[in-house]
Amino acid sequence: MVRRAFALVELLVVIAIIGVLIALLLPAIQAAREAAQQSQCLNNLHQLGIAVQNYHDTYKFIPTAGDVAVGNAFTAYSVQARLLPFLEESSLIPKGIFECSNRISAGCSAAASRSTV
Repeated sequence: MVRRAFALVELLVVIAIIGVLIALLLPAIQAAREAAQQSQCLNNLHQLGIAVQNYHDTYKFIPTAGDVAVGNAFTAYSVQARLLPFLEESSLIPKGIFECSNRISAGCSAAASRSTV
């Protein structure tokens, strides 16, 4: 007598084996994802460190948070905003936002342009 089809037990065994193999692969995939996230985070911190060093080389001080006197006005931008040009993200900054002359010519006095932190 010739068998032409799988028995139900054989089919269940094959499905169980595939399930076990998938269960063994999931932790490895998760570990690879965590390693990739850690590597990306470390790279981002490295880029921030380089940006701070480049800022210091340019302005001779590290970026500060809060008010900074520039000419007759005060600028109040965050450290992250000050680092954007050094992170090659200058396109995110509106043109002339860090220039004191633009703030004064727009009618901002030193007292009005100063913001408290």
